[in-house]
Amino acid sequence: MVEQQGSDGSQLVILYHASSACIHWDILIRVRQAPELLAWRCLIDPAAWFLKSHKLDLAVIQLAAHRLKYLNFTGLVSGDRGWVRPVLTAFAHTNYCTEREVEIVTSVCHPRLRIMLEKSTSTLWLMRAAQMT
Repeated sequence: MVEQQGSDGSQLVILYHASSACIHWDILIRVRQAPELLAWRCLIDPAAWFLKSHKLDLAVIQLAAHRLKYLNFTGLVSGDRGWVRPVLTAFAHTNYCTEREVEIVTSVCHPRLRIMLEKSTSTLWLMRAAQMT
């Protein structure tokens, strides 16, 4: 992987995921070149939400870790789980990552975003974002 200026090997990808069960978005974060992706499900388009600078937290559901192939995957998901396509991809810098909190700053997309996720319950996390100048 070619690192971009301001990136520590972290990446953010948002996938549009259409399946027979529901349409949702997968938020995938690779922390510092980790071998798997942290993953959350969101029922509204987080890319559009980021750009509106909402003051409210967005509830997201934690998913099992995803394989790295989803960093740049478009197509059918195995097991008849629908199809995905990326709607936002960005290199990033991880400020911190614990079992309860994650914060990244995108390094290339415009506007740059600071994205924070905080664990609320066993699977529910709250996400907030701020545009950076």
